[in-house]
Amino acid sequence: MSVIKSKAMTAYKQLRKDVMYGKYQPLDRLRIDPICETLKVSPGAVREALSRLVSDGLVVAEEQRGFIVAPVSAVEMIELTEVRIEIESYCLREAIKAGDLDWEASILSSHHKLLRTPVGNDFLPVEWLEAHSEYHDSLVSACGNRWWLRFREQLFAQAERYLSLHRVKEEVYLDVNEDHQGLMQAVLNRNEKEACEIMSNHLQKAADNLLKSGVLDG
Repeated sequence: MSVIKSKAMTAYKQLRKDVMYGKYQPLDRLRIDPICETLKVSPGAVREALSRLVSDGLVVAEEQRGFIVAPVSAVEMIELTEVRIEIESYCLREAIKAGDLDWEASILSSHHKLLRTPVGNDFLPVEWLEAHSEYHDSLVSACGNRWWLRFREQLFAQAERYLSLHRVKEEVYLDVNEDHQGLMQAVLNRNEKEACEIMSNHLQKAADNLLKSGVLDG
């Protein structure tokens, strides 16, 4: 990989993380010069990274105006959750069929890390969101179909943007912890039906809680 491509990839990964975890909020303008200064990369590398994020659906290119973070809405959240439930369930079933001991160990490790990562008292911190992503990634990592995993990764990134809008409420957080524990146990027990039911309910509850919070428009 050339130095230019490497710089562009570095910029892409960092900007993707910043958009996913709420450093840049929906509709924020992504100005190239400040990003170049922050990431220590060229304008070309930043433009290439932003173009990739447009393809991911995380950023929108406005003609003659540059780039903004993609908007969010209640309608999109509902549609996103419906598709995510189908894809996450498929990937989870395939992972349960194919997973080995190393896969099980990765789930145990990522769950422990998530459980030990504090959530703070307001918005979910980046550290928790990253641990949350790592945990959910570990559950499906044994799925052998790369295309399904690619689609799943794109949808997951979109969903994490919505999750970053959540304010911490103790009763919701405790419920989420219970879901994560139950999901891990069902997966390790190789119970596909139970694992998929918990996953579906988990994703739906997250969407419903955010919709009830009133932070999304129609």
